Amino acid sequence: MNWYYAVGQQQQGPIDEAQLDALLASGQITQETLVWRDGLPNWQPLRTARPSPAAAAPAGALPPAGGPAAPGSGEVQCAECRGSFSRENTIQYGSVFVCAACKPVFLQRLREGAAAPATPGGMPDDPDELLRLIQERGYTIDIGRCFSRAWDLMKANFGLVVGTCFVSMAVQQLAGLLGLIPVLGTIFTLGLYGPFQGGLYGFFLKLIRGQPASVGDCFSGFSARFAQLMLTVLVPGLVGFGVFLIFALGFGFSGAVGLPGGGRGGAPASAALLILPLLMVPFVYLIVSWAFAIPLVMDKGMKFWPALEVSRKTVRGHWWSMFFLIFAEGLVMVAGMLVCFVGIFVAIPVASAMAAYAYEDIFGTGEALGQG
Repeated sequence: MNWYYAVGQQQQGPIDEAQLDALLASGQITQETLVWRDGLPNWQPLRTARPSPAAAAPAGALPPAGGPAAPGSGEVQCAECRGSFSRENTIQYGSVFVCAACKPVFLQRLREGAAAPATPGGMPDDPDELLRLIQERGYTIDIGRCFSRAWDLMKANFGLVVGTCFVSMAVQQLAGLLGLIPVLGTIFTLGLYGPFQGGLYGFFLKLIRGQPASVGDCFSGFSARFAQLMLTVLVPGLVGFGVFLIFALGFGFSGAVGLPGGGRGGAPASAALLILPLLMVPFVYLIVSWAFAIPLVMDKGMKFWPALEVSRKTVRGHWWSMFFLIFAEGLVMVAGMLVCFVGIFVAIPVASAMAAYAYEDIFGTGEALGQG
């Protein structure tokens, strides 16, 4: 049997079982290294693609017909072996599911004090370890594939997806009325945006991972992660407010003292407006770089600052790809508004699911193995 493995963003191989064992023994690869062989649906960590005997299925057990179930099929993913099983054939521990074959190993690890997997995405929750594995395997952002999967997910769960997004949007609009209160209202609105977005990410990640989801999931951000989700949006928002404040103060000062480009200079005053785009460049860069911070807080339970940093360092080498993904999501929203505005109720779910699929490809199952 021939195996292929990933080093950074490069595919290596083919190698046989003996060579794979030798690389593992020498430390050149680890159980977290992404590998692939004929018969696997996608690249997987070695520990998943070739599980230890203790975690293997009982002798004579047959895999599900047709292979692992596709996301949204009603089956759930085992947090240990990453296989797909019907929900009644698994046990649930917190937010994860474990199949019968993996149950003894899973419970033994818990008895030994090991932390249970926080998510079924197949990646660690520790920020440093997460960054190391992402840098090791690489990733790409396939905008077209994100859109096509988002569209299929929306069609397969139309009533649930549209209803959930409508409820979330309606409640946010009501809460947005508080934004009429000067300054404090803006801060309050920014603070609520994080938990609402966190809830939507949680909802879509459940659907993508084949877990049961409901309309109530859109409020799941108002739980133990509320404060961190609020800070994840509030801190960047205050940074943007600071940029405009610096510009406003500088523009006012130049006008007061009669400097060229100041507020009294008529035509020269327009020159001062050129400063604003220059100030906005680093802000836009950071906003795009922080795009994955909310789902990292929601999905992996990170504090707001580590989540912002992990997102920034992950996006750093693919900033333009992330920018164009966000731009594409914006085009979807605009197209929805142009269709008698009713289309927005389809555009919001599709745009949200696109973002969730991009996150899952990078921080979850790792289907988008290093092509970028």
